[in-house]
Amino acid sequence: MDFSFNDTEYYGDHKFPFSGPDGFNQDFIRFEWAQTWSGFILPIITGLISTCSSALILFIIFKSTKKLKDVYHRILALISVLDIIFSLALATSTLPIPNEDFYSSFKGPRLGNHGTCQTQGFFLIFGYLMTPLLMLFLCYYYVSISCRITQDTFKKVEAFFYPCAIAWGLIGPIISIRKDYINPAPYDPHCLLTPYPLLCIYTDVPCEHGDKDAVLLINFWSKYIIAMFAMIASGFSIVVIRVAYNERQMNKALEDLNTVRDVASSQDVESTAVSTERHPKRKSLIKLILLQALAYILSFLLTWIFICLPFLSPYIRDNYTIMDLLQIIFQPLGGFWNMLIFVHYKILLVKHTNSNQSYYGAFKTLLSRPEDVPEIMLLNLENVEIADRNFEFDGAEADEESPKSGISYEKSNLSAYDGISAEAPDSVGFSAYDGLSAHTSIAHDPISDTPSKSLHGTMESISETGRIKNQNILYGYEQKHSFYDEEDIENFKRRNSNSSFDA
Repeated sequence: MDFSFNDTEYYGDHKFPFSGPDGFNQDFIRFEWAQTWSGFILPIITGLISTCSSALILFIIFKSTKKLKDVYHRILALISVLDIIFSLALATSTLPIPNEDFYSSFKGPRLGNHGTCQTQGFFLIFGYLMTPLLMLFLCYYYVSISCRITQDTFKKVEAFFYPCAIAWGLIGPIISIRKDYINPAPYDPHCLLTPYPLLCIYTDVPCEHGDKDAVLLINFWSKYIIAMFAMIASGFSIVVIRVAYNERQMNKALEDLNTVRDVASSQDVESTAVSTERHPKRKSLIKLILLQALAYILSFLLTWIFICLPFLSPYIRDNYTIMDLLQIIFQPLGGFWNMLIFVHYKILLVKHTNSNQSYYGAFKTLLSRPEDVPEIMLLNLENVEIADRNFEFDGAEADEESPKSGISYEKSNLSAYDGISAEAPDSVGFSAYDGLSAHTSIAHDPISDTPSKSLHGTMESISETGRIKNQNILYGYEQKHSFYDEEDIENFKRRNSNSSFDA
């Protein structure tokens, strides 16, 4: 049977010229590139880099003090596990493709069969569907902070989201296997959604596996990626707008603090002055969080844009040589970008507690003692501090003392929300913390790098005249009524051996 097909035709968003059953037209560089040794080797290199990067993220998370108790850690851990699966599937390159495959011009070794080809495609499609969804949820994490979504609401959404996301990620590959849509393609060194052989779309050659409807799924998937990116970009735009608004509100609140100095006690005046001095550091932490959020948008863009661009522009479809190269290089590197963002974020937290430490020294601390890396405390991106362990109060005086710490907890607001709280009390008293939240730091203030006056001290709010309405307390991340024992204090002293303590 003569399979010659020398004309160029379109089907959907793809352009496929053919020259016969023994290979595709060598002038059609899109096909030629995927079948070269570079097309075989590059996915292996980038896939293994991304796998190791995601493994490093998991190592740091599970060695940290909070482990998976932190919302950010849970989301990043799930993204990293997914990336390891996805990157390893990409790193197998042409190996799972059947040896007797119709497309015999691939330079890379083909050692598989139809089953191994479908297995590779299953995990690739699972990653294609899940990764954008998890990045969207990471975006929602930042939006929830900026928009004051309560801790209970976020936990309910989180408990509902994870099983639904996994179910969504499994539906696509299961349907594709049942319909026999996962097959080798001449334009990619992996098994993916395509009929086999591709020639059956245009000629009377029967499709051995799948049918023309497989291309419809490709079009749906590309539009799905584009829609996810649009929603992610919109969500992070909300964060940027909220940060700008909150910054104006905070500046106004700091100006209001100066008006109450006459009615405050000398201790409160001193605390207010300290708060004003800390304002630049608080702003630097807000900037860190904002840049971190924007970096995730860029990493998602670098990973997926080169796959989607050919579906958006005929000009790019006609100049796809560089697009194919960029896709093979950047598509497996999602875990690598996430690792750079995550590690940079942790290094800056270490440097905030010890400004004299070099980046290399902070990186060594992160790898050798991840449990010593301080945790960032967030509240609506308005009040941001770093603390190892802390408690806070709502401005009420102590009525009952804890037998361990001497700190009142009957009226305290100890939150188990993993460091994030979006609760907004009507009013709070001043403290030595930041002049806006009634917070008592245990033994040490990591921001100013000075010890607190007493392990058992509490801060009393000043009179009603000195209260600022509608400011938000920064809640701690420790479990409710979880107080320090002697071992906690000794460990804290060991990590802060240069500081003096008044126990």
